[in-house]
Amino acid sequence: MSGMFVEKQRYQHSRVRFFEREHGTEFLRFEMDQMRRFAAAKKARGDAELDGYVAWMRPPYFVLLPTPTTSSIYMVCRAADGVPYPDMNAFSTVRGRIGPAVLPGGRADHVLQAEEIAGARPGFGEITPEIPQKEFVGLLFEKWRNVAETTQQLVAHTLTSSPDMPGRRTGGFTVTIDALSKSAILSTLAADLRRFVPAEVRAGRRLAVSLPEMGSAGSAAATARLPPLEWGSSTAQLESMPAAVAARLDRTRSGGESAAAEHSITLLKKAGGPLPLGHRGVRMSDYPAVLEEHVERRSHSYDASPEVFKFLLAARMHRPAVSAAVLDSSVKGYRAMIERFIDGHEYLSAAAGSGQFLDMGFGGRPLSVYSVAASIARSRAAGGVSAGDLERAGTMYIDNLKEVFDVIHDGAYDKFSARAPIKYDERRVFVYLDEHPGSSVSDVSAAVQLDPDEAGRLIDSLHKKGLLYEPAAGRHSAVPI
Repeated sequence: MSGMFVEKQRYQHSRVRFFEREHGTEFLRFEMDQMRRFAAAKKARGDAELDGYVAWMRPPYFVLLPTPTTSSIYMVCRAADGVPYPDMNAFSTVRGRIGPAVLPGGRADHVLQAEEIAGARPGFGEITPEIPQKEFVGLLFEKWRNVAETTQQLVAHTLTSSPDMPGRRTGGFTVTIDALSKSAILSTLAADLRRFVPAEVRAGRRLAVSLPEMGSAGSAAATARLPPLEWGSSTAQLESMPAAVAARLDRTRSGGESAAAEHSITLLKKAGGPLPLGHRGVRMSDYPAVLEEHVERRSHSYDASPEVFKFLLAARMHRPAVSAAVLDSSVKGYRAMIERFIDGHEYLSAAAGSGQFLDMGFGGRPLSVYSVAASIARSRAAGGVSAGDLERAGTMYIDNLKEVFDVIHDGAYDKFSARAPIKYDERRVFVYLDEHPGSSVSDVSAAVQLDPDEAGRLIDSLHKKGLLYEPAAGRHSAVPI
């Protein structure tokens, strides 16, 4: 007797690649166009003109690359006598003749003999996102349900990042995400978002170009290293941050760190009560985000759209111009905006001082809001931050603060531990009865917008948990906590 056993196929999550990209869908149109130009140029002979990105080698040789983000094809160039050696990392137009040459290692290859090197033509190297920012956010959260739009936008800007502002703060954002009573959902969301950004980019690794034609016979190939993208990100538990993450919270330059490093930090708060405003991780966060109880992952996906990383790759090529006058004026305006918010939430007044959660100083939260505006500008590949970007960032920031603290208050998270066995609708009923003692079931039903039978069932449950009492027959009040 014989039988056939078929092993159940195990699916693996796809990952977005950077160094190992090979399919056309993984590249931006600009990258693909440039690689095609280089492929044609390498087959050509005679007079040539090629635009590219300079990586230094042994002078007078240098390497011309299609873009600062590709290394699969390149052109070896040689600066002719009297032609100035080009600047490293510069977008340049190289004119000359392509022909055979013997390279320093003794190997022969076709080389672009550079007779003229100049700045690239206007517009060259300008990479723009191929999808709008709204579609980018939609792709990030398409597998999730009930995540507030403002939360989606701010989390998306954590990925888009903010440019470095010399003398003010390093680039990137720090966000603290609180899942209130569903802490397990945090790691799932964080893992989903990480899959859109290649691991080598998150780690800040550098592209390198292997140049076998520049090495001597029998020796290893020479290597030209491209400058790093200068991106980085960390995800950690709020309550147990590694020292390396904690050291970055101040957003100040550390010894040996790149002058334009952008590093975003996501801190995940375990369920267990309200946002701890005194915790250093929260105090130094640019903004908080809250995932309510009804947030859920609506479906699993084994594919990560390359369009998300392509959007990030294009957007981060832009560093919107910063005017000192506009920056200082905006910071003053944002300071007044935060002050008005605090006036409506008196218990937050202690959080406005230096180094606190709503620090209104020159390097505090007003600068965080401006960084959101800069991220909005780079999302649309703008050369500078517009008045509309400034207004949108301020509105988004305050709307998020209102939402965070309203959720904490409306769900009584500031009174109960998030681990307490109280469901979301029970919290809503409790809050209403705390603010409107002596209410009837019909009062609760109308106010909380629940079916009368469901409102009655929830009230009975709260009575059994010792959280309500009856001041009169058919009337209900919350026990003071």
